Amino acid sequence: MSDDPRFKPLKEKDGFAIIPDRWKIDYFASAGELSRFFLELKDNAKIMGTRCPKCGSLYCWPRSWCHDCYVDCDWEEMTPRGEVVVFLDADGAADPREIAELLVPIAQDGADMVLGSRLSGARVPLGMPWHQRIGNRLSARLIRLLYGQDLTDLGPFRAVRLARLTEMPLDDLTYGWPTEMIVRAARAGWRIAEVPVSCHRRTGGRSKISGTVRGTALATLHILGTIARHVRA
Repeated sequence: MSDDPRFKPLKEKDGFAIIPDRWKIDYFASAGELSRFFLELKDNAKIMGTRCPKCGSLYCWPRSWCHDCYVDCDWEEMTPRGEVVVFLDADGAADPREIAELLVPIAQDGADMVLGSRLSGARVPLGMPWHQRIGNRLSARLIRLLYGQDLTDLGPFRAVRLARLTEMPLDDLTYGWPTEMIVRAARAGWRIAEVPVSCHRRTGGRSKISGTVRGTALATLHILGTIARHVRA
């Protein structure tokens, strides 16, 4: 704990608090000439990018110059709505650097939803205990049998076209929603693809689902019920 008065927690009435500690945080964008990105985000809640005036390429994270045209870029506010929504757990298990791999089937092959499979390819899912792997494989096989959708995993790390997602009603407010999204998409005839992704050990907290055999068993029963229920819907 730091004794520095700058790290003294603010009162509750201020609406937020500062944790009285020093954290080491990795970063990949420096302030410098691109400090406007951080200032606009902090002061105006805007996400800024830069656009090349010659080729029109838009960069976010911003670049001060275009690596294709070698000309200075102009600042531009990013639009508030994109075309694709990406889901991933914020526990360190998924690697956000792999988001680009999920976007490829959407951009090149016209997929509506791309699932990150932790159980396909040569990558070892270090963050998945044996009972979670069994439960996911069983659920994926049932989806293949009942819906004709060939899957290897029901991972939450996924990319979905926003236009498609806004058309889909989701009723499950617990850990069954990723499965409900898949089976509803399969019934609606979405183009669903899979790409291999890594699965690391959690860096924070303990999962109520995969952390124990009992938790995984209960979650699997709930997921299997979701799969069966939407077949009859």
